[in-house]
Amino acid sequence: MKNLILILLLTLLATNLEAKNRHIDFDNELKEAEVIKLCHVISYSDTTMTVIHIKSGDTLTFNCKGKVSADAYRRRTLEIDPSTNEMYGYWPKIGESVLILADSLHSIKLMALEMGSDYKFWDPNADLLGSWFHFSKLARPTVYCRDNSPSPMNQKDNCFDGCLYPIELINER
Repeated sequence: MKNLILILLLTLLATNLEAKNRHIDFDNELKEAEVIKLCHVISYSDTTMTVIHIKSGDTLTFNCKGKVSADAYRRRTLEIDPSTNEMYGYWPKIGESVLILADSLHSIKLMALEMGSDYKFWDPNADLLGSWFHFSKLARPTVYCRDNSPSPMNQKDNCFDGCLYPIELINER
């Protein structure tokens, strides 16, 4: 049995050599984002996501290179309940509304869904190993992270599944 587990682990490592855990300083990502917009997803190509900005009606295109590597994982999470499941590696379905944080080159850094009075932020570019968020006292761990992690770090200012952040503190730009 031990040999079988070892073989499975080695196979997983060999197929994911480029996989790495991304550390995200949420406060810095929020501060440095050139684009923060609530958008409606209308289409995907191999490397771009086209959206309509909800407030202005403008059509925008964002780089979504990470979507290609996340697609295998994404298939598993297409019908997720964002309030109770992990979100890393998830790209929204066509027709879904999502808050996008992007850099000056329109590369998506983070996304968020409205959850009551908060946005639930996650890293859509994360691979199988996910992301590790660090944040200030204004944000807090997700329910999934709080309930499914044995680490006490996930109870305070760190979370592998993103974070919750008050909607009223987000200013689109």
